[in-house]
Amino acid sequence: MKKIIILLAIAATAMYSCNDNKKENVEDLPLETEVVVSQEEASEIIEGVIQSSNVKWTGFKTTEKVGVSGNFDAVQVMDTKEGNTPEEVLEGAKVRVAVSSINSGASDRDSKLRMVLFGAMENTSDILGTINFKDGKTYITFTLNNVSKKYEVTSKFENHVFTINTVVDLADFKANEAVEALNMACEQLHKGPDGITKTWSEVEIEGMIKFSDSFGK
Repeated sequence: MKKIIILLAIAATAMYSCNDNKKENVEDLPLETEVVVSQEEASEIIEGVIQSSNVKWTGFKTTEKVGVSGNFDAVQVMDTKEGNTPEEVLEGAKVRVAVSSINSGASDRDSKLRMVLFGAMENTSDILGTINFKDGKTYITFTLNNVSKKYEVTSKFENHVFTINTVVDLADFKANEAVEALNMACEQLHKGPDGITKTWSEVEIEGMIKFSDSFGK
């Protein structure tokens, strides 16, 4: 895997918060077979261009919208170009995120996300994305559950770090049933003080690429 840089997925990505401190009855879950996919290598460093990269996500639970965060540990960016700016390097780049690499710091939660959330979707061993720039704006087209949607995202390049932020709604990818399956699997853990169990379909995504100090010089 050559010229792997970073990125963000999406990713959509989507992650929530079944805590492994409490066991749940999963006998009635709609899916019982965990998604099995091979984990990709971590992103390689591009000498003289990229020093490091990171992708974070934040999902939400309860009606109070309590955030739960994590990362994808295996993110591959392909089809990058030669250039002196992040836009030149990343224009048209293809992003591939391995669902198997989801990491919230809790193995029980990660297993539910892979098995229940992504397992209820189609063709989700990977989350795919394409980065484009036009008229000073940044766009990412995400593909998940056999659905593609283009998002305008916020981006900036500051102190050699290119950052992208956006909010992805799983409802845009016809994943409402998958979100509801996760909500049922995490019923008690996603219940707030009001007694209502809720898992939000919105997921905040932050992707960061640290370019080398000599980049563009």
